[in-house]
Amino acid sequence: MGSDMTKVRSSKSRDSVDQDQFLTILSREDALARFEAALFPRALPAEERPLTDALGYALAHDIVADIDVPPFDRSNVDGFAVRSADLASASEATPIRLVLNDEIIACGTAPVRPVLSGTATSIATGGPLPRGADAIVMVEHTQPAGTRAIEIRRAASPGQFVSYAGSDIARGEAVLRAGTVIGSREIGMCAACGIAKLSVVRRPRVAVISTGDELVQPGLPLRPAAIYDTNGAIVTAAINENGGEAAFLGAIADDEQQLEAAMRRALENCDMLVLSGGTSKGAGDVSHRIIARLGKTRHHRPWRRAQAGRAALPCGLRRQAGGDPAGVSDLGDVHLPRHDRAGAATDRGPAAALRCEGCGQSPGANCLRTRPHRIRHGVAGRRH
Repeated sequence: MGSDMTKVRSSKSRDSVDQDQFLTILSREDALARFEAALFPRALPAEERPLTDALGYALAHDIVADIDVPPFDRSNVDGFAVRSADLASASEATPIRLVLNDEIIACGTAPVRPVLSGTATSIATGGPLPRGADAIVMVEHTQPAGTRAIEIRRAASPGQFVSYAGSDIARGEAVLRAGTVIGSREIGMCAACGIAKLSVVRRPRVAVISTGDELVQPGLPLRPAAIYDTNGAIVTAAINENGGEAAFLGAIADDEQQLEAAMRRALENCDMLVLSGGTSKGAGDVSHRIIARLGKTRHHRPWRRAQAGRAALPCGLRRQAGGDPAGVSDLGDVHLPRHDRAGAATDRGPAAALRCEGCGQSPGANCLRTRPHRIRHGVAGRRH
């Protein structure tokens, strides 16, 4: 009997120590710093994607231009390619007469005849500058002087209305840096350099699991005492919205073996696991025991109330029956760490299970409650 009592006291003592540790308060900055250190120590692998299919991805390497953009000297206006020295004395009182060459330079047409002294060549916007010419005179600043000549009444400076080769992008120039998220502008720059494929960082694959006997997926009949699974839909959407590839694995009942099997499958196939529920002290809250078996945890601490409008990590949410769906909807403030900063380094596998108890939100998201928050964060099942 005495031995049994001793075991009970010992068990209670250990629970008390765990609980005291669980209730340690961290500042928001310290909590986020610990999350960062746990989640982002390694890069995700790169993959090659067609330029047209690279939108929203992050570059894995710098991009260096192999050609000048534009690749040749070209005209910025419709007009005439001239030698500026021929027009040095041109004025309203003393117009200069130039003979037109029998060539018209359009876009995509390579010049054949050089511009000699006293001549000019008709050229369209974007047309290559012919040899001998160093300036363009706008057609509006000329007057016809017969069928094969024009008069110009103003001087032209060298380089006037000319875009020189490499003036937009020079050969050998670093066009984009690694880590740049590809948007329409970046795609245009790559296209201008003739780049058809990009080496990008693979998007982090994030598994999402909701837990609870009470959860029913939207679209199915709602049985007595059950609620619809809002966390799964919101977290999945937030992950996709912020640069990840979410895989929603459904809602798992409060069965320890079933949940552990689902978590292990998720960790085998994904870079990160976002787990919702199972963070309290109830009999059905089994997540913390599973995480403890999956590996060593690093950060199992509460933290103080989040400041509104600040970026935070994605996290699993509290059991929904006692949670706050309105608060959960504030996950729009969560920024999933992109590409090479995403994913969790672990002792036994790349994953993270983060859970916030109290308001159903991630650390750093807008919080609707004023009391201190209890955050439970398991990285690849590591016990904090």
